[in-house]
Amino acid sequence: MLHRLLEIEVEARKWWEDEGVFLSESRKYPPKPGEKFFATFPFPYMNGYLRIGHAFSLSKADFASAYHRLRGANVLLPFGFHCTGMTNKASADKLSREIQQFGNPHGEDVEGGCEFWWRVAVEDLRAYGLGCDWRRSFVTTDVNPFFDAFVRWQTRKLKSMGKIVKDLRYTIFSPFDGQPCADHDRASGEGVQPQEYTLIKMEVAVKPLPLKLGPSEGKRVFLAAATLRPETMYGQTNAWVLPDGRYGAYEISETDVFIVTERAALNLAYQNFSKTPQKKPSCLVELTGCDLIGLPLRSPLAAKEIIYALPMLTVLANKGTGIVNSVPSDAPDDYMALQDLISKPDVRAKYGVKDEWVPSDIVPVINIPGSYRSVVHNVPRIRMTFFMYNHAALMAERNWPRGIRCNGHIMLNCEKMSKSTGNFRTLRQAIEEFSATATRFSLADAGDGLDDANFVFETANAAILRLTKELTWMEEVLGAESSLRTGPPSTYADKVFENDMNIAIKLTEKAYKDCLFREALKNGFYDLQAARDEYRLSCGMNHDLILTFMDVQTRLIEPICPHFAEYVWRKLLKKEGCAGANSNLKGLVYVNEQFDGKQKTFVQFQKLCMPFLKFKKDAAIALGGQALNLQLPFGEMEVLQSNIDLIKRQLGLEEVEIFSASVPDDVTKAGPRASVLTQNPPSPGSPTAIFVNR
Repeated sequence: MLHRLLEIEVEARKWWEDEGVFLSESRKYPPKPGEKFFATFPFPYMNGYLRIGHAFSLSKADFASAYHRLRGANVLLPFGFHCTGMTNKASADKLSREIQQFGNPHGEDVEGGCEFWWRVAVEDLRAYGLGCDWRRSFVTTDVNPFFDAFVRWQTRKLKSMGKIVKDLRYTIFSPFDGQPCADHDRASGEGVQPQEYTLIKMEVAVKPLPLKLGPSEGKRVFLAAATLRPETMYGQTNAWVLPDGRYGAYEISETDVFIVTERAALNLAYQNFSKTPQKKPSCLVELTGCDLIGLPLRSPLAAKEIIYALPMLTVLANKGTGIVNSVPSDAPDDYMALQDLISKPDVRAKYGVKDEWVPSDIVPVINIPGSYRSVVHNVPRIRMTFFMYNHAALMAERNWPRGIRCNGHIMLNCEKMSKSTGNFRTLRQAIEEFSATATRFSLADAGDGLDDANFVFETANAAILRLTKELTWMEEVLGAESSLRTGPPSTYADKVFENDMNIAIKLTEKAYKDCLFREALKNGFYDLQAARDEYRLSCGMNHDLILTFMDVQTRLIEPICPHFAEYVWRKLLKKEGCAGANSNLKGLVYVNEQFDGKQKTFVQFQKLCMPFLKFKKDAAIALGGQALNLQLPFGEMEVLQSNIDLIKRQLGLEEVEIFSASVPDDVTKAGPRASVLTQNPPSPGSPTAIFVNR
């Protein structure tokens, strides 16, 4: 079954490429509203295979483009490849280091990484069935002089308008590359943002300086603690250091020295808080936490003039500066560590802590004004903001985007994708495992909206089975056309099936227009198949109606499963041209009979009829005034008589008769069971069934 879908996909791709189905050309006259559709997709980084997550997001633009192409619009879907940026550079550097370490197994020059990956991506996207005009594809380097010139023009234009400036900002920075490293540019650490700390400068209050700090003599020496809560500094009782932590005395200026970890000193240097800014900081002497224990300190805002540096085993050297302010009235960890020192003489003795260094009381923090901010960091929102910002700044309003489609992440089988756990698929792997057709089917079924979607392998495998079975059914029906009932659709079942197809067309088109592709799949495939299966139980299928069904189903599924639809269109239905090009769907109209009766009011019997009115309320909202008609808007007897064979099969009976409860002679035919009609009287649309012995 999988093999057959893969064969069909190869054949369909050849048709598309030979006939230039997805090539978009300008037309002779300017397009009217709705006659053109242009979509674009954020350029993926070219440092590896495209993942199923790429395909999920891309499918939204692809499905929408295919729908507009299906209804006859002139559609352009180009595709770009992101070959610049730190992500690609990190990948290239990693490859270069591995070649230096392990050698080049090919013994020759390795092809450029980005060029290799974008060529692989094109292969995978062609196999996927992307409706792209590949003449318009490009890479984001000067390899493509047109796109390169476009980016240069944007930058110059925005600068001349005063919209962009060159200035400093806080960001994640790569010293190795000498430039900022944005969120999606990192090989790891995605989602990490700059963390703003306040440094508390606690000056060493002893002269001369201890021997270990001798190289800093003549300068002001500070233990610099990083805090997120500067408003609590009124409650400081001491400072904490990690006894076996590695610290250094770093020159911040000609006069000041900070004692912090090397990591903190490097961060400060790249914020120009260093005697040697943007370079390796100048370290006068290396120290351990034990060297700092007992240092007397003057800390700003502290209630006590002198506080001391004390040992704490839970200080993190890779967070902040490795020096921590102690505010036991506000922080449980500080309180517990301080109580340990007070109550455990052996701990004090181990680190040489004198009793007078340990604070005996806690300074309460009361009515201290504080300000708190909540910042939501959302990379997609940031990119979307710039997308709209640049269009508004550079383009006339007529060239602004008409819409932006956003979606959540995608999971695999209800679990987050992860290479380390093996719950991961590239687009190429998914196509090889499920086929492009079933992959696209499952991507549509995965979900819409901003909630995380779910690509389910079971759905993909079920799609393989269902679609190949559908092909077999169509081939069998078309191979035995002579057995189908000829003539115009005439039976009640025919009319219901026609109506079901019209409903599917209407609802599916609305879903495609609203970019609700899961809903389009439900209405245009699942519900339509259910209607067909119900129709097959009727007394003989109509030839023209079945061909109409095949035509409608093929067109409705085409944006999602174009390979499948193309094969059915050309090979089974023997149609000319492309299934997804310039096709305007029209449904057959089925109208229910009009009721020619009288209405009856219940005003004078309001109290008696209130339960009935309550029952009819919902029906009246849905149907309007006809909900109060005394008869159905169609002949119920006629409908049941025309479906008598179906009723017998469904009930498993050899004989079924239809009677009217309003005809006395018909009622007598129920014999002793006629009382059922009194106990459970039939009403319009709700007949009563009685079972009797023959």
